[in-house]
Amino acid sequence: MTQQKFDTFSDYFYKWKHSGKPYPHEGSPLFVDFNNDGLLDYFNSMHAHNIDRNGYHRMELALTASVNATSVSRKISAGSLLVVSNRIINTESTIDDMDPHGEVMVDLDNDGYLDLFIVSGGSEGGEFPDEYYASTRDNFLFWGEPSNATKYKFYGDDSSNNNSISYKDIDGGPITIFVGGRNMARISGVEGRYGRTRIGYLLDVNNDGLLDIFCMQDRRVTNLVAPGILLINQGNRTWKEEASMTEFSRAMILTDADGDGFANEFLINRGFCFPQRSGPEVDPLQQSMGPYSPEVLSFCSM
Repeated sequence: MTQQKFDTFSDYFYKWKHSGKPYPHEGSPLFVDFNNDGLLDYFNSMHAHNIDRNGYHRMELALTASVNATSVSRKISAGSLLVVSNRIINTESTIDDMDPHGEVMVDLDNDGYLDLFIVSGGSEGGEFPDEYYASTRDNFLFWGEPSNATKYKFYGDDSSNNNSISYKDIDGGPITIFVGGRNMARISGVEGRYGRTRIGYLLDVNNDGLLDIFCMQDRRVTNLVAPGILLINQGNRTWKEEASMTEFSRAMILTDADGDGFANEFLINRGFCFPQRSGPEVDPLQQSMGPYSPEVLSFCSM
């Protein structure tokens, strides 16, 4: 599969920490047609890694070539995946680190363009300053915007645009670009601060035609209670927390639980709730964290 689909002209995909090599993925990649040519394209946020300082190429966005095209030295077969990661535009000045755990590419704001929401893990929920979580563990939100480009430059190198290789006769129509980052997630209220998120589940809870979000989140090592919480879409590119649906979870499903013919019951199983250390008294290996707090005992007893 990898050898047949990923472009073999460059070594982009075949370097360590990229899709063409063994890698500790926390989630599966997406196959979505984001240029409306009828072919499934590719996105993979890639699990924990440092950012390439010379370009925003560590989230892998690839376009499926719809025609055979002659490059500088070879012919690209229809169906090959070609790197277009430069179409993910980060609006923040720096990104120090990432820990993506899952992604969805869907039209979140009903403007006709696909958007990109990426959830993050939380470094096992240890003791870190707030600045650490803000700069390395908040979720990502990229709004889809139209691009008038009909011919694309595909990157044959992982270092800089200067080493790119242009395939000038590949034409697939306008392509969506994705603009945003962690700060956009914070503005929209979906940053998931302190959460150890595994999956972001999208559904319309209140039947208003807008996609709401519930993130499946795991327990932390510390006493900080940071479970998944329902986020209600406000219709203006923001979400608001709904505390009536708050839980640590390991699995969830939208199903017809009451047998009325409509799959509109959201079934969530409770994950193990107490902090991820020996307890409830002081853990000899984690003495600085003390015993379980009253907040932990109260939440986990409900």
